[in-house]
Amino acid sequence: MKKLAALLFVPALALATIGCGDSGTTVQPDGVKPTPDGGTDTTAPPAQLDCAANTCSDFVAATLSLPADQNQASELGYDYDKDGLPDNALGGILSGLAGVLQGVDLQANLNEVFNEGSTIILMKVQANDFTNETNAAAQAFLGEKVDCCPTDKDPTACAAESKTTCFGGSFSFKVDAASAGTKAIFGGTITGGALSLGPSSLSLKLPIAGAEINLVLQQARIQADAISATSITGGKITGGISQQDLNTGVIPAIAGLVDGLVKDPNTSQSTKDQILNLFDTDKDGTVTTQEVADNSLIQTFLSGDVDVDGDGNLDLTLGVGFTGVAATITGL
Repeated sequence: MKKLAALLFVPALALATIGCGDSGTTVQPDGVKPTPDGGTDTTAPPAQLDCAANTCSDFVAATLSLPADQNQASELGYDYDKDGLPDNALGGILSGLAGVLQGVDLQANLNEVFNEGSTIILMKVQANDFTNETNAAAQAFLGEKVDCCPTDKDPTACAAESKTTCFGGSFSFKVDAASAGTKAIFGGTITGGALSLGPSSLSLKLPIAGAEINLVLQQARIQADAISATSITGGKITGGISQQDLNTGVIPAIAGLVDGLVKDPNTSQSTKDQILNLFDTDKDGTVTTQEVADNSLIQTFLSGDVDVDGDGNLDLTLGVGFTGVAATITGL
């Protein structure tokens, strides 16, 4: 399985076949600066959580969900430019891959990564009342990898075992040393049991094809339909990926993944031909980072759709769903 790395597999490959469908995302024309998010729902984060004077509860993300279709891409987005349409450009692209990459199930791959414990997302939530809390706050961390399936690595067996180990509601996770020093702190509210946090800056470090990809979600928001002391349901994480992160992290990862697929004997010849026709400009059978960066489809569809932070540069919006269960966070 291509696992989490498949999430970054060639948005252009899908776009070459399906085009850019309407996911409720607006791409701004050149020279137009969308209005950055500055609505009344913006909540300034505290300098730090105060768990001595307030109740703090620890959670781990038990699932992460990609949009299954264009409607879900819209549902998992956030209206950053205040035009009445949720923004989720990358989510919309990913939702179109299912009909293009035959045999590659992005959601199944992502589920496998989470069930194994290869990617751990932690959050400490400060709230004295999980029904109505006007001064809620949270801090997000990346956790150290753990073995959630010590008994059986088979994906089906691991999915069941992980629910009794890592995601059983009492597992202890250690914060990754690099993540412990970051300040991904959110302010927000809980209203009628629904959680709304942000905006803040959320740093992520993901291992992709042997390399560590550093991503920062600008103006990130964390929302959920319901939160209690033991669970989070109907959650979503939204934000914008800067062009710098796309250039230095995502595009090199795409190049490595694409070239790996070309050289993989299990990849169908038709898929190899698609990839080489799209990217291999010098016809040497190898796809390089520069060839991916110079690709017109990559430049068009990964150039950004909304200026989420008001710095004058377009960011690429992303929205994904999640659920959480109770946990214990150590290593702070």
